Amino acid sequence: MKGIEFLQIEYLWLLIPVVIIVLIYLKMRNKDYFEFLVFSIITVLLIIALAQPVIKKGYKTIYKTDTEIMILLDRSLSMAVDDLKPNRFEVAKNKVLKLLNNLEDVMVGLILFSDKSDVVFMPYDRKDEISKYLKDLTVDLKGSTNLLDAFSTANSLLTSKKRIVILVSDGGDDDISNLINLVKNSNLIVIYYGIATVKGGKIPGYNAVSKLNLSLEKITEISDGITVKVSKNDEDIREITEFIQNITEKTKKEILKIPDYFELTPIIGGIILGLILLNFGIKRLTASLIVFFISTASSSAGDLQGYFFYIMGDYKKSAEEFIKDKDPYSQYNGAVSYIKGNMCDKAEPILKNIKTDDLELIKKIKYNLSVCLITKGKFKDAKKILEDIIQIFPDDRKLIKLYTFTNMVINLNKKPEKKITIVEIKEDKPKKHEKSQMEVGDRNPW
Repeated sequence: MKGIEFLQIEYLWLLIPVVIIVLIYLKMRNKDYFEFLVFSIITVLLIIALAQPVIKKGYKTIYKTDTEIMILLDRSLSMAVDDLKPNRFEVAKNKVLKLLNNLEDVMVGLILFSDKSDVVFMPYDRKDEISKYLKDLTVDLKGSTNLLDAFSTANSLLTSKKRIVILVSDGGDDDISNLINLVKNSNLIVIYYGIATVKGGKIPGYNAVSKLNLSLEKITEISDGITVKVSKNDEDIREITEFIQNITEKTKKEILKIPDYFELTPIIGGIILGLILLNFGIKRLTASLIVFFISTASSSAGDLQGYFFYIMGDYKKSAEEFIKDKDPYSQYNGAVSYIKGNMCDKAEPILKNIKTDDLELIKKIKYNLSVCLITKGKFKDAKKILEDIIQIFPDDRKLIKLYTFTNMVINLNKKPEKKITIVEIKEDKPKKHEKSQMEVGDRNPW
């Protein structure tokens, strides 16, 4: 292993805005971060999954073999004989399916034959398609075993350096002299896979017995092939597979080397799924644990049931269970449950009647009582309570924030005072006009 690599590393740039958002959230909020933390981790893991993390294990070598295989599957009437259960053809079909699963790095074709040959698949790397075809295959078994036509068809289709014909048949009973000449002149490698017993069985509808044709061993001898008899276990399949592998190894050529990776994305997906289940299931798990404790600790059953209903979201029942206990903490928890369920009218009298010397509990009681009063619009009463408790806890940020909010609302709701402006009006006094000289002169006798 050479460490973790990312096939799509550019997606990791998406982590920058996520980190910024997380830092802003942590700066602004001052409460339980569990759900946000889970969400953040899931987001980061999703981005990492998009980047396709892998562990490089080395290189995978792709080979090409200059070998082709043609399977000749006999569907003549003799393959309906039931000396192999349920019959020869069904056994042959199932054995070919197992053989296909074992063949690697070779091209395989399929021919069904009886009187004449039908090419179902050319010799390509399509083993999955051949397997699917055989699984659904039902044929009407009829006709004779025309081996010469089947081999001639295979010979015309196989073009590689090494050409293997797998004859899956009971061998029929035709003359094989022409077939021997064909195999000699074509350089075919023949594997005779005998699907029958030496004792044989009766052919359906005929008073004749069909046995395994052992004369076909001559074909395998002249072609450097092998004869394999069907077995109840898979020893026959192993023998054929090993024989083919020995041939293909001689023609195998390296054509490509590609990196071999171990993908981490499925693991990350599992972690993400686990976190989602944790996020949504932790309450259920906690509730289950509480139920267990309820059954084992009857002395605190009221509180435990209260916690159970609180976790399940039934705040009314939670409060009712808590307040059954006259302990100050239980009473406080009951009031908080009512507040959580938007029932401040029920929480307020409980909070007012709790008697305790615990300063921390007093702080919580006063804080929640102020919240109740604020929800009812009694801001001045809430302000007075907060002023008293802040004198004891002057550095408590939650108290200061709530007090600041309450005081702001009160100031906004103040009615402005009416100001009376007195305007002094001065009356103009009549002016005394002095007589001009002209007027005096008019009266001057001079």
